[in-house]
Amino acid sequence: MVQFYFLTIVFLIIGALILLVEEYGERFPTIERLRNQIFSNQTNAIVLLVLTAVTGILKMISPITPGPVVLGDFFPAIALLAVAVFYGFEIQSLGKDVSANEDEELFEDDPAFIDSEIVDKAEGFYYKYKKIIGYVILGISFFHFLFPGAVLL
Repeated sequence: MVQFYFLTIVFLIIGALILLVEEYGERFPTIERLRNQIFSNQTNAIVLLVLTAVTGILKMISPITPGPVVLGDFFPAIALLAVAVFYGFEIQSLGKDVSANEDEELFEDDPAFIDSEIVDKAEGFYYKYKKIIGYVILGISFFHFLFPGAVLL
């Protein structure tokens, strides 16, 4: 569907810009303002996370024609899900910052935010390779924009 194609391009570009904000934030202050606007309010960040994840899941099952039905837009869908996971890590760190400042445990009873060794390793991977992941996601969005009917792209 064309609507998911448009949403995919938009969410991939937003995700790439947020991942690359440390690299280009000083040169392009609009990127810094975008990140601050999204993550200044936890509701904004959660809405963006949910929309990105849902678009990624729906992109897998409704690709641009002539792609196969299940995995037609595989790389953009996986990139959207990777961005959604990064948003989850950002929201979790946002919750830690807020609870540290206000002495409250916001995610104390929420099983989605339980710290574990696997989550810590994944989070460390995301933050260590944030710049590379941002460039890859930007590249995927660029090629997906140029070649919308390409299978797996």
